[in-house]
Amino acid sequence: MSGLTSGSIRDRFRKRCRREHDWIDELTNRNEPLSSDEEAELILRVHSLAGAGGTFGYPEISERALRAEQVMRQTSCTSPESREAVEALLQALEAATQE
Repeated sequence: MSGLTSGSIRDRFRKRCRREHDWIDELTNRNEPLSSDEEAELILRVHSLAGAGGTFGYPEISERALRAEQVMRQTSCTSPESREAVEALLQALEAATQE
């Protein structure tokens, strides 16, 4: 047995939320366009959060990440709609790290 408790798993997920928050925030708030590789990485990481959030007891992260992913795929990663959806996701990630 690995000795991981549900609390320690949630702690690890919250640490991941902090890392993802900081990476997404830095990427989306810089003053230069995203490369196609950066856009692909952003969508992949947001997609991963959409799946993981609910698994670790954070359905709001899943919902907001899913919405952000859908909008980014339908428009672009830098559209106003995407920025709004990503900002909502960042708020959910921040809230998870504050627990």
